[in-house]
Amino acid sequence: MKKPPPIVRSLDLGLQMLLMLNEHESVTVTQVAQELDISRSTAHRGLSTLQGRGIVTLSPSGSGYQAGPTLLEFIRPRSLDPGFRAAVQPYLERLANATRETVHTAVLLGAQVLLVNGQTPSSLPSRSDRVALRAGMIRPAHTLSAGKLLLSRLNNEQVIELFPSEELFALSSHTLRTRRALIAELDRIRQAGYAINRGEFDPRFAGVSVLLPGLTWRDQVSVMLSLPISSGSDAKLHDLADQMRAVISSFSARGPDDDVSDHRG
Repeated sequence: MKKPPPIVRSLDLGLQMLLMLNEHESVTVTQVAQELDISRSTAHRGLSTLQGRGIVTLSPSGSGYQAGPTLLEFIRPRSLDPGFRAAVQPYLERLANATRETVHTAVLLGAQVLLVNGQTPSSLPSRSDRVALRAGMIRPAHTLSAGKLLLSRLNNEQVIELFPSEELFALSSHTLRTRRALIAELDRIRQAGYAINRGEFDPRFAGVSVLLPGLTWRDQVSVMLSLPISSGSDAKLHDLADQMRAVISSFSARGPDDDVSDHRG
C-alpha cells in the first residue's frame, strides 16, 4: 500500500480554508473551526495570516472573510485585461494581413475555450468564404485547434479532471469523440508545438493555432487562424503555423509587460 505523503499541518489548514472559499461567498471563524475541527483561536490565527498576505479580506459586513486582492489577482487571467488585449491587437492585424485569413486569440476556461480578440484582413476586399469574426464565442475546448493547444499545456491528469467522461461532446462528424483520442491528440500537439483542426468545430472550416510566447502558465493565450477547409491542406496548415510564429515572435522579444504598459495610459 502506498504511503501517504507527509504534510505540513499549518499549511494544510490554510489550504483547506481556501477550499472553503471555493464553496462559500465568505466564511466566518466559527464556520472554519467547525468544518475543520479546530479551535476558534486556531481558525482565527489561520484567517489572520491569510489576511496579512491579501489572500482573504474582511467582508463588507465585517462578520466574515472573503477572497482578497492577492487571491483575485492570482486567479484572474491577465489576458482578458483591456490593456493586454490592446497590446495583442497589432499582432493580429499583421497576421491577418500577411495570411489573408481570420485570426483570433483564445484562452482556456476549464473545458471550454473563449475567443477573445479577432481580426480579418483590413487591406483586402471581403470574401464570401472567409471565416467570420467570432470574438466572445465559447465552445468546447476539444473542438477547436486553439482549445486543443491550450489543453496540451496541461498534463494528462489535469485533462482527465476537466473531462471526467470518456465520451466527448461532438459538434461535427470530425470532432474527437473520446477522451482517449483527445489525450493521444494532445501528445502529438506537445511534440509539434502547434495544433491543427480540420472540420472538428464546423465541417466547412480548418484552423491552426500557436501559442503567444513569453507568458506565464495562468496567462496562456493561443493565436488561432481559421480558413475554408478547401484551402486547409495539412501542408498548408503546417506552413501557416511557421508563418504565425514568425509574426508573433517579437511579442516575446519585447515582453508582454512592455506592450501592456503602452496601453494603460
